[in-house]
Amino acid sequence: MSDANIFDQKAQEWDRHPAKREMSQLFAAEVKKNVALTATMELLEFGCGTGLVSMELYRQVASITLLDTSPGMIEVVQEKIARHAIGNLQPRLGDLSAIDLAGERFDLIYTNMALHHVADVDKALAGFVQLLKPGGSLCIGDLEPEDGSFHQDETAVQHGFDHNLLASVLTGHGLEVEHCYRSHTLQKTDPAGRIRRYPLFFLQARKPVR
Repeated sequence: MSDANIFDQKAQEWDRHPAKREMSQLFAAEVKKNVALTATMELLEFGCGTGLVSMELYRQVASITLLDTSPGMIEVVQEKIARHAIGNLQPRLGDLSAIDLAGERFDLIYTNMALHHVADVDKALAGFVQLLKPGGSLCIGDLEPEDGSFHQDETAVQHGFDHNLLASVLTGHGLEVEHCYRSHTLQKTDPAGRIRRYPLFFLQARKPVR
């Protein structure tokens, strides 16, 4: 079963999990701490899920494009937009190929707990860099390296990242890394009832103004 189908099945129940809501709120807080959001900014969330992170940010910016490959997740986002009559959230189904690389540009691109589901991470990072406006920021929140136990349903493609190595890759793509640190530790119970702890990192890099 593909990741998209698995997330379709989980979409309607997603927001009922306190840990998922907390992770989104913590990541949104890191974004707001490290990036000065303004009312003219255009944002892109990659792997938006049900839009939990963007729901924490949309009031402070001009627009947010929410991108996800799961139709079920995008359907939940659309329901939220309609229910709350939100005018500046624009959900879009697909991966980065759904974005016009020749024309669309963003002041901030962010992704939380989604990059480890990407098979070709370097290609995705290069796409982010291309889509950033000069002076724009990329924010990534994800798992530090783990033993593969985080996703017991085997949906994960990557078992976390060494955030310092990821920062080096972004530097190689021309970004200037401004923040890179362990941000939080997530607790999760495994099938045997044991509590496992998974460190998370936050990385923020800026595209220079040439």
